Amino acid sequence: MFDNIYKRPKRKRKTKAERALRKKRNELKKHKKRNWYQKLQWARKNFDKVKEFADTVCKTRIVKSEQWFMELWEPFKDINDIYNDAFGPYVPDLINHEYKYIIEIDGSIHDDKKIQWKKDIKKNEYYSCKNYCWYRIKAYNIERFEKVKNEIVRRRNNWYDPRVNSLKNKGSKAI
Repeated sequence: MFDNIYKRPKRKRKTKAERALRKKRNELKKHKKRNWYQKLQWARKNFDKVKEFADTVCKTRIVKSEQWFMELWEPFKDINDIYNDAFGPYVPDLINHEYKYIIEIDGSIHDDKKIQWKKDIKKNEYYSCKNYCWYRIKAYNIERFEKVKNEIVRRRNNWYDPRVNSLKNKGSKAI
């Protein structure tokens, strides 16, 4: 008896092009409202955007923990050290393609280890697959910085050119 009263009137069906345009518009609106970490997650899904995102991070947003590291690292900096450069779907804090090492600075977001550990494990697996040696330094930890610095200096001094010798230093190692 009351079935007809509660039925909604039929809406005009939108065309496929109109639906696609609306979907794209909504996605862009969501992207503008996100914070920098959510934008990075979005950029990982769109690999062509990662390099663009890395460039904006390097120019506009440098975290205090990374500034601390940059000041300490300056005397040991190699010509090929690059800060915040895209490497696959990730943006490591420091990367050197010649000696194949990556340094990640763990800031305050790593205090909640349950969330961040899973993401870090995926990153580390990716770096290992590409035969890069990766290091993690907890922000403001001088002892850890010294260990990593000594390991990298040793790595640079003992590096064999893969074109001349076999890949003696191939593989990854986390200390």
